[in-house]
Amino acid sequence: MESKDSKVCMFELADIRKVSMAKDVYEPCEVTLWKRYPNIEPCEDSFALVDAVASSWTLLQESRPQLCVEIGSGSGYVSCSISSILSDLRCSAQILATDISFKAAVATRETLGTHKVANVDVVCTDLFGALLPNLHGRVDLLVFNPPYVPTPDDEVPDTAAGAYGADDGIRAAWAGGYRGRRVIDRLLPLVDRVLSPAGHFFMVTVLENEPEEILESFRGRGFHGRVALERGADEERLKVLHIARQRL
Repeated sequence: MESKDSKVCMFELADIRKVSMAKDVYEPCEVTLWKRYPNIEPCEDSFALVDAVASSWTLLQESRPQLCVEIGSGSGYVSCSISSILSDLRCSAQILATDISFKAAVATRETLGTHKVANVDVVCTDLFGALLPNLHGRVDLLVFNPPYVPTPDDEVPDTAAGAYGADDGIRAAWAGGYRGRRVIDRLLPLVDRVLSPAGHFFMVTVLENEPEEILESFRGRGFHGRVALERGADEERLKVLHIARQRL
């Protein structure tokens, strides 16, 4: 049965961006997405994440991803764009998009439906949720635009409550707690568990998250890491980290 929330998503359309890898050239075009919920529209951090993945297209072409996961899919812009990138690279990958906010999951589904993207499954859950045991060593491409804004810890919604309502869903998109790392630090130990031998992990950070510390932590566990993209956005300095088991 279709929920009322999924129906109210079908309102005004917004042309944002789409990626095209035709002739080995990365070109931003437009992506149509449902903008019923303005607080989950893509911003510069989402664009930076897609740009970082696209700039690594030669590595993706070599690794030929078969399973991709986006944590915190929001509007669906990132998953839709990654599907386009992999399609242009002739990778027949399956993509899993998760978000703990029900409205974000609905928005993702509608955006994907608008573009007739059939290779993405959308799940409303916290991080990997109950899917984690089945993802062990299988994820070839993992992307995460986390809630990275430093806030008091009590502003980070309680994941034990299950899928978030409207207010918690909005805060979940940006409230990161101490150093903006509360959600980030819950995901990082799972990366080693889910990433495949040829897997790649991309994550958006800001300076307050201490991205170099994150990279050093992974290097100490045998991973390779780098800053794939650095960009200013309003008062923030975005750094998209690229982490992999193999040398970059």
